[in-house]
Amino acid sequence: MKVTDKTSAGLTGVTGGAVRKTGLDKDLQNKVKSPLADLGSSASVDLSPRAQDIKRAKEIASQGLNDIDEDKVAKFQKLIDSGQYKVNARAVAEKMLDEHVGTLRAESDEE
Repeated sequence: MKVTDKTSAGLTGVTGGAVRKTGLDKDLQNKVKSPLADLGSSASVDLSPRAQDIKRAKEIASQGLNDIDEDKVAKFQKLIDSGQYKVNARAVAEKMLDEHVGTLRAESDEE
């Protein structure tokens, strides 16, 4: 670890009233080490509940990344581009409500 002192610009000695710029002594540089060097494998971090939720959300979101059906994507892209893909808004809304109600039930069961 390189140690620099920007506030005193490496001034380490005073001789006859004049300041002598010497930088850090080599022995001192060898003795200085990172404050984290002694932690080794025993170091741990406690995450707040909010950070744990964010971590869990990232894990869940990344699980589905490898499950992309490229053929299905291409099929729907072609339908959308040609104007042939029609969305049944009622069916989408009903499914969204069903999922939301299911989530609310699961939350109330946990309590």
